[in-house]
Amino acid sequence: MLAGALEGAALVDMLLSVRRHRDFWLRESKNSGLFSYLALGDSAAQGVGSVDPRHGYVYRIKFALEEMLGLSVQCTNLSVSGATSKDVLVNQLSRVEDLAAYDLITLGVGGNDVLKTPISQFERDYTHLLGSLPSHCYIANLPYFGGRVRRHSKVLAMNEVIEDAIINAGYDFVDLYHATKDANSMLRYSADLFHPNARGYELWFSAFWTKISAKLVELAP
Repeated sequence: MLAGALEGAALVDMLLSVRRHRDFWLRESKNSGLFSYLALGDSAAQGVGSVDPRHGYVYRIKFALEEMLGLSVQCTNLSVSGATSKDVLVNQLSRVEDLAAYDLITLGVGGNDVLKTPISQFERDYTHLLGSLPSHCYIANLPYFGGRVRRHSKVLAMNEVIEDAIINAGYDFVDLYHATKDANSMLRYSADLFHPNARGYELWFSAFWTKISAKLVELAP
């Protein structure tokens, strides 16, 4: 009974953290920097599931960029908890005046599409979304959902759509599925057994950063 009460309290706190994470990114996105980074996506890009939004993958990328480049980084995080691929296109990209003005763009979306969107509709939405993005984007497929929400067959079908679209469009592909599947552990999930916790987001960050850092080294004079 005590364990159930503790789990319930943890779930309530995580739900309340959605607002805290959103407010953090509203403040953080106002900061200036010499290098500009735009994050698009859903609650994972907000870092929901970690107690501190700075433990999510987006803030870790921002911090790693500053360490590597020796420059201040302006991180504009337009992600929204609950967003689908269509939401990113309609509600997030519409807020950006010039995508080419950003030095780096990351996109991680699709978890909510697993729950809400038929495959045929997802393929149309996702293809349209990628057609609206510039070339300097790092785009992830869906992670391995080894917690409460599994739906492996749909995830695999959606990842096939995502990977084909990314490769055909020439974007940098971040293989989040294998990064999370190969190191899957219940210790990497938050209380809802859906979102990653801080440990889980380490895997997300590493998957993105491996690609980003390699390209930055390649482009360095």
